[in-house]
Amino acid sequence: MDLVFAISTISPKADVNFAKIKEVIQELIDEYGVQRVYYSIILFGRDPSVRIKFTPRLSEEALKNAVNSLPRPTGGSSLQAALEKAREVFDEGSRPDSKKVVVVILDQKSESTIADVRDAASKLDEDGIRVIPVAFGSRADTDEGEAATPNKANFVKINVTFPTTECAELISERITDSEYNNKFQTQMKTATT
Repeated sequence: MDLVFAISTISPKADVNFAKIKEVIQELIDEYGVQRVYYSIILFGRDPSVRIKFTPRLSEEALKNAVNSLPRPTGGSSLQAALEKAREVFDEGSRPDSKKVVVVILDQKSESTIADVRDAASKLDEDGIRVIPVAFGSRADTDEGEAATPNKANFVKINVTFPTTECAELISERITDSEYNNKFQTQMKTATT
């Protein structure tokens, strides 16, 4: 699997939220390892920035250290731009036969319109890339999160008081959802026949 995390923390509690989000990502790295999953991380304000590219050569410990040293994104936030950047990341560096997932984590509504978010998300869906929007805390916008995926069951609402392991489990459940896996496998079979 090729897994992209796109993170925006701009709420009044952005520093605390960003620290916890990094812990959640480290939990997911512990769960999935680095042998079969390649990771990329985008931090986004108005302009998204790829901070970690797909990681075939990083050890689990090195990857977790890289995540831990990420600086918090600042400024505004454009979910549309982050989704477009995620598509570029997959185009430039993902493996052809891997499952492709982008987990977008926001702690406050971005400056994008719902229509622009839907448009960017639909292009990812057309490319066979699953989007898991995560509303992290009460200031994150549910409508915006739901607009980022055609399958509303992919949307995750996380209370910031949840333990880190529970946050990671909620995200992991969406990543490994069998309904999507079956759709992905059917698309891959259709593409190869």
